[in-house]
Amino acid sequence: MLNNFVFYLKLAWFCFRLFSNLLTFLLVFLFKKINQSRLAPILIALSISLVWILNFYLVSQRSTTEINLIKIDSISNLDKKSQIAQTVRVKEINLAKKIEDYEKINKKEIKNLGLYLNLAQLNKIVENADLAKEYFDKAQLIEPQIKYLEN
Repeated sequence: MLNNFVFYLKLAWFCFRLFSNLLTFLLVFLFKKINQSRLAPILIALSISLVWILNFYLVSQRSTTEINLIKIDSISNLDKKSQIAQTVRVKEINLAKKIEDYEKINKKEIKNLGLYLNLAQLNKIVENADLAKEYFDKAQLIEPQIKYLEN
């Protein structure tokens, strides 16, 4: 295990050195091919365009809303069933796809507490309260001590 880790570190270092050497060679080649007087305007235009591209990327990332979901998975270990919950950030655009994926699983008539709780949570987020309550009731049939949260 440690040998593999050391090997991957050496491989990563080798790749980094190779990349930096290729980049240096490219820059030296460009400096020699392009006249020095034309180099400054080209570099300025390139840097300005990179800054604009970065700004557009950041604006698009900030404008897409994300929702924190609690994803629940069931794991069974030697006759013990336990639930693992983890927080997942999902973009609002992907909610319909997630609901569709969970619905496909639900159509296979798999009775799973995590599946029902995830479907209830997603339907509550998209303001489909009746369906969310229905899935929560199915989850409560599996695990009766779960309480419905109205908030």
